[in-house]
Amino acid sequence: MTKDLEGLLSVADAVNYVADQAAGDLTRHVSLLLSPLDALAERVGLARASELLCVALTHSSYAAEHECESNERLEFLGDAVVDLAVADLIVTAYRS
Repeated sequence: MTKDLEGLLSVADAVNYVADQAAGDLTRHVSLLLSPLDALAERVGLARASELLCVALTHSSYAAEHECESNERLEFLGDAVVDLAVADLIVTAYRS
């Protein structure tokens, strides 16, 4: 193969790769527009039918009326993680 032909093939491969990536991104963005719940599930890395996602989105007032698990435990855990991160930042910034 000549140098010119090798260069053309690598350019063609690059163009095809970019086109495939763009098509994949476009498909992903369109699917995100179709369903906010699907978008959220994809963003946090859970399946749409995930029990954890369902619990995370269930307010305590709804849970009380429908006898299901609410997000209160997850909210408590999240608050504790934020508290830990803030405490770490304060201790790190003000060691003296």
